[in-house]
Amino acid sequence: MEKILVVRFGTIGDSIFASAFFREIRKNLPQAQIDVLSDKVSTGVIKHCPYIDNIIEINPDKKYQNFKKYLMIFKNYDTVYFLKNDKFFTSLAFLAGVKRRIGFDIRRNKFLTQKSPYNEDRHEVDCYLDLLSVSGLKIEDKKTEVWTDEESEEKVKQLISSPGKKVLIQAYSRFLQKNWIDTYWADVIKFLSDEMGMQVYYSGGAKDADAYNNLNSLLGEVKIPPIDLSGKLSVSESIALVKNMDLVIGIDSCSVHMAAALDIPTILIHGATSLKRWRPRSEKCVVLSKFFHCSPCCLQSGRKKYCKNKTSKCMLALKATDVINTLKTMYKIDKKNVEAPKVSIVVPVYNVERYLARCLDSILSQTMADIEIICVNDGSTDESPTILEEFAKRDSRIVIVSQENQGLSAARNVGIDIAKGEYISFIDSDDWVAPNFIEKLYETAIKNNADISACGIIRCRKHYKIPLLVYDKSVVTANYNKKLELADIPTYCYVWNKLYRKEALQNSNIRFETGRIYEDVLFTPHILYYTKVFATVPDTNYYYFRHKNTIVKTQNKKSRQDYAYAMTELKEFFKDKKVNVSAWETRVKKLKFIGLTIFKTITKRNIKKHVLFNFIKWENEEINNDN
Repeated sequence: MEKILVVRFGTIGDSIFASAFFREIRKNLPQAQIDVLSDKVSTGVIKHCPYIDNIIEINPDKKYQNFKKYLMIFKNYDTVYFLKNDKFFTSLAFLAGVKRRIGFDIRRNKFLTQKSPYNEDRHEVDCYLDLLSVSGLKIEDKKTEVWTDEESEEKVKQLISSPGKKVLIQAYSRFLQKNWIDTYWADVIKFLSDEMGMQVYYSGGAKDADAYNNLNSLLGEVKIPPIDLSGKLSVSESIALVKNMDLVIGIDSCSVHMAAALDIPTILIHGATSLKRWRPRSEKCVVLSKFFHCSPCCLQSGRKKYCKNKTSKCMLALKATDVINTLKTMYKIDKKNVEAPKVSIVVPVYNVERYLARCLDSILSQTMADIEIICVNDGSTDESPTILEEFAKRDSRIVIVSQENQGLSAARNVGIDIAKGEYISFIDSDDWVAPNFIEKLYETAIKNNADISACGIIRCRKHYKIPLLVYDKSVVTANYNKKLELADIPTYCYVWNKLYRKEALQNSNIRFETGRIYEDVLFTPHILYYTKVFATVPDTNYYYFRHKNTIVKTQNKKSRQDYAYAMTELKEFFKDKKVNVSAWETRVKKLKFIGLTIFKTITKRNIKKHVLFNFIKWENEEINNDN
């Protein structure tokens, strides 16, 4: 009989993730003896695991003092799996003559016979199961599990005998970057107690008791006072407690991971840790998170700790209303009629996992609530679909449409076809919008009976922002040439800083041409021609984010061909409609010396710019185009 030792000690959460490893190794090796070398914390999680034969409890802080004892233990095994990166124990297994020593390929692990890559952007469960794969074992299921016993369940039932729905809150962590704001917690608890009639229980360690007392002082009077169970339960009893909850709300903590393993509905208030590595694996878990370029930082090696030892800015960005709105969606409280929203927002999505959350956050933060958000997943192969599902759990206004990859134009056309709103907006999934973006565009369109309203554009890079298009006042026109001038066509043929009356789109029968990029170069001038009233909107902006994978930055033969095609078609369209092409063309005259541009003039519409040595500019000169 093969004897296997698994080295796994450390946090409760990582020990829960290891449950999938224990189940799958037992499936593959039903006759083997599987023992676990574990500390007190990890033992609390796995003590009732049905896939383990024996647990050998150790004190990692005294491992060097017990060198001989541990050496003799290792001599009894044929194979050792290291689910914990540790130089001491991997070296010990080598000295003990263990034939197969399997672990992660990192510097701390010594003398391994088989190695698996250790990627911090890969989920912890997958990393553990990779160790089985490299040793030739088959993986069938990646679901996590937790286990408890009858004694623990009986004790918990006596503690939570109150009637009604029950919710468990774990608000605190020893890693301060994970913690949320007490005043936000107080608002959420008041809503749970006074509006939803739920009994709130506090979970955590004994050290959290003072923090919960302070939280209670902020609550004031509530209909159902919370019950503090922090520090009063063992790990097994905590599992039994979670098992008896209707809902769990918490920061990245053991209670959240227990709930995910038990398929209990959960709201994770997430900040500084890596979702790719530690996301709870449950479809019933809603993750609330805000996008920041510096995330993740907590527990990630080699990352700058911008928010070390304090509440992180990504946690500060999450408000109590984010949790309360999620609760309303989950429990269908005050659910608005979204059959005929005022505005439909179409968001094409393709492999934008780094930017999608920021985009959706800006849409969900709109001051105008009567909207629907149509997210068209255009065959994404990254984590974008998962992020969409998370946001859809948070807000019932989000509609997800999935299709095979057909391109940006096809995704937008699908959105137009299913939109229910009176007006339609297009927002690219790597961009974002001001909080009053939809409200300002809609109010201006309604006030002026406009078919299209348009706002300013700010181009953004990682470290700076540049205004591209600025409107100081609202201008309303039905004149096509004036529309072109106000929209700055063809320089900025963008579709996404505008709001379109859906009826006008349907009547014009204009759609985005599929199979090409620069599709908006044709769409925008055409729709401006076939609609009537156009209005500009000051005091709000669309934020256009340029990054290395932005379509228009990707220069290749196809992009050049598509641009040439679009400009040729546009010129033909203007010629057919008798539009004065010279009024919008940009004309450049250069004075060169030995191949270097010394002086140039740039003429566009009625403005002439003068530039010396390509960077010295001076006051623009207004000219008369009629001359």
